[in-house]
Amino acid sequence: LYCDTSACPPLIEFCDAERTIRPKSIAGTCCTLQRCDNFCEVYANGQVTTRSVGEKWFNMVNETTCMNYECLRNDVNETFINSIGIQCNTTCPEGFEAQLSEQHCCPQCVQSQCKFNDQFYREGQSWASPDGCLVYRCVKENGFLSISSSRKQCPAVVNCPDQHIVERDCCRVCNYTEAQMAPGLTTAYPVEPEEGVDFYEELSYDNHPCKRACTLGRKPKTCYYRFRLEWYRTLSKACYNCPYNATDCERPHCITGDGVRRNVAVINRMMPGPAIEVCENDIIVVDVENHLMGESTTIHWHGLHQRRTPYMDGVPHVSQCPISPGTTFRYTFRADNPGTHFWHSHTGMQRGDGAFGALIIRKDNDVQELLYDNDLSEHVITVQDWGHEQGVSLFASHHHSTGDNKPPNLLINGRGKYFQRFAKTTPLTTTTTSTEEPALEPETIMAIEPESTTLMEELPTTTVPITDAITPDDTELLQASSNTNLKTVLRAEEVRHRSKRQSRTVNFNAIVVPESKHIPLKVFHVDKGRRYRFRLINAEFLNCPVELSIENHNLTVIASDGFGIQPLEDLGSFVSYAGERFDFVVKANQPVGNYLMRFRGLMDCDERFTSAYQFAVLRYRGAPTDIEYESWPPYDYEAPGIQLNSLNRGPGAENVITIAETSALDQEDLLLLRNETDYKFYVYYDFYGKDNPHFHVPSLYGFQQVVNNTNRLYTPQLNHISMRMPPVPFLPGKDVLDESQFCNETSVRDRNCRQEFCECSHVLQIPLHATVEMVMIDEGFTFDANHPFHLHGHAFRVVGMDRVSRNTTIEDIRRMDEEGRLPRRLKRAPIKDTVTIPDGGYTIIRFIANNPGYWLFHCHIEFHAEIGMSLVLKVGDSSEMLPAPANFPTCYDFKPKLGQLGSGEGGTITAQYFSFPPSGAEQVP
Repeated sequence: LYCDTSACPPLIEFCDAERTIRPKSIAGTCCTLQRCDNFCEVYANGQVTTRSVGEKWFNMVNETTCMNYECLRNDVNETFINSIGIQCNTTCPEGFEAQLSEQHCCPQCVQSQCKFNDQFYREGQSWASPDGCLVYRCVKENGFLSISSSRKQCPAVVNCPDQHIVERDCCRVCNYTEAQMAPGLTTAYPVEPEEGVDFYEELSYDNHPCKRACTLGRKPKTCYYRFRLEWYRTLSKACYNCPYNATDCERPHCITGDGVRRNVAVINRMMPGPAIEVCENDIIVVDVENHLMGESTTIHWHGLHQRRTPYMDGVPHVSQCPISPGTTFRYTFRADNPGTHFWHSHTGMQRGDGAFGALIIRKDNDVQELLYDNDLSEHVITVQDWGHEQGVSLFASHHHSTGDNKPPNLLINGRGKYFQRFAKTTPLTTTTTSTEEPALEPETIMAIEPESTTLMEELPTTTVPITDAITPDDTELLQASSNTNLKTVLRAEEVRHRSKRQSRTVNFNAIVVPESKHIPLKVFHVDKGRRYRFRLINAEFLNCPVELSIENHNLTVIASDGFGIQPLEDLGSFVSYAGERFDFVVKANQPVGNYLMRFRGLMDCDERFTSAYQFAVLRYRGAPTDIEYESWPPYDYEAPGIQLNSLNRGPGAENVITIAETSALDQEDLLLLRNETDYKFYVYYDFYGKDNPHFHVPSLYGFQQVVNNTNRLYTPQLNHISMRMPPVPFLPGKDVLDESQFCNETSVRDRNCRQEFCECSHVLQIPLHATVEMVMIDEGFTFDANHPFHLHGHAFRVVGMDRVSRNTTIEDIRRMDEEGRLPRRLKRAPIKDTVTIPDGGYTIIRFIANNPGYWLFHCHIEFHAEIGMSLVLKVGDSSEMLPAPANFPTCYDFKPKLGQLGSGEGGTITAQYFSFPPSGAEQVP
């Protein structure tokens, strides 16, 4: 081929000193085009970019190697790229993180947290000084993190006698409760309601004057409420055409439940009952009118410690006598413990039948307020386990017959759909039974327990002492079975339902029952781009922990049981137990739409039994409101990400944070930082196979005598003692109670309570201001269970928690503690009033006994507490406790001598009737 270059442009002989001759071929010709350039060409990812002579740049090749480049010119005026490899070894100290920058080849350590007193805080976090006087914040100024501080603004103290002014949290405040009790002072009670006012026009107190912004300088209010407790009905006449007309479901007094009609015990014909929302230091006054027919009641203010008002705690036979039908009891106390709390009946099964409601106390200087934009009343969530018969009927069936105690459903703010499960069964022959049973009727709900999905296989087994009277016969040994269907330790609940489960295989489909299909779900509204504080209250009464997750949204938990914690961001879900409360922040950062809030029941509500679950809707404003779901996500959906407060898990588990691993915002209790406390109690429990005479009468139908296992009731006890309340309430009767009737593990050593049934007034006595540690132990041999415990009158620090094995013993835990193998985290331990104990593990709590009185400590599962799974803490001597208010109601046994009615001077009953039995009374067989 011949190339004619005569038509090509002339060649450049030279360029100036700043540029380089760069040749370039011309497509379709044999010519070479020359130009004077002043750059280097860089080829990367299939693209060409240019760099000027003298320009430097870099690129991270991998995690440890960075390449440094520079565009240079050589001696013959040609450009080239010079490269140098640099090894990066960036290790940052705590509070700093490695970040890439445009100025450096290797990552640089950049401050990511503020450090204050050896604690680290992220940008935007706030905390208070130990005395509460200063509020600190980690802020970024001019690109750098720094700590800003501001002094707490204290409201003026007005209309308060000098002797009742106290200093609290660095401010001078009036002790209103003490002031109102002082002789000669005007009480803080409100003006009585006007006569003739229609009670039901009060509705829910949505517009109560105490429901207001809690700002600095505001004056405390006296907040009056009238609660009327009565038996009522779901889908009553007040509902008109609900659920088929959704608008009717919003009518006053319309309680939907899950669309299955049943009786309920409710306040003001609402479920949940009226929410009390006040500001810190307001005085709350509630008149509780008992309109139940033949049933007493009390109301407990769960989360309030009732300092200076211990008679208002609302525990029958501890702080007061039960409120008799047809009578009214006035509760008066100060809202002195800000946070998310709730009120509920503390009598019988009434909480499970609907007698509960929110109690929110806001403060004027929330150190976490920068974490959210809105804290709205409409974002209070109450979750309850729900059945279709009254609680007392369920209780009687379970304890006296073969009825179960497994809730079939959950409700969110009193409503939800009922996802009934239908089962198709086929006969199954096993090594223990060859019984054939017909297919279940369409209405029947039954559950099969599969192989354990917990960490059982990973844990060692502890052999139960043969003296513990847990295993009635060889067929009920609670150790590992050779049966491949029972790879884990047999649980007593499995024993009770074994014959039913092993006689068939079951496949489930979930449908919504007819009326329930139309029940509208609870909707929570948000605006895109805003951050919302939600407050969740677990008001359940059975063993059904609840897991909460929100579709396409992460959660930031900021408080539990009313006490702030260091924010836990980007959680996928968290679990709450009966009596617990959690505050969490939701960022509305997704496209406008409707997102399901998933509530999944665990333990007795899990896939082995009822697979109870429920939904609510997180609705962005502007999203469709007439949505219908053709199908619902299944029960077994598991939320991705990290989970807080997981069921029966210890520290260090993957993607799990236990409550003991969270950090408190509040100042340290210096007395609790000591290695040893003044008093230490080991409180252990399990379900025991004993002749509990309330349910098993020896020689008639004793525990060993009943015809089948399903009729055997195992009794939950603390230290092998069942609580028996005295006829005279502890606190009002403190001056006349015979303390020789009190008992504890030490006083009953002469009895064989490990094998025999022991019942008495279980009391632990603690001097006022003593530091106390309680090691709670779930031995875990019998049921696959979980117990949340609630302490009245105090909050506590959770300093330790772990699951030791499939099961354990008090002897094992004591030995581990003596060997230093029960670690305690004392600094910044979280503060709570309700906490769970892992099955086969322990939880350690500490508190200062600085609230004189008698205070209940109990399992918050109502079936367990009602049959004695509780004890009472006596804090201080009787002389250190406040006297009862004037004319405080009394109650006691009335057992005069036969043929004679005793009366004291003036016709009043004397103290002799407070004795056990009353002095002078004859014992009648």
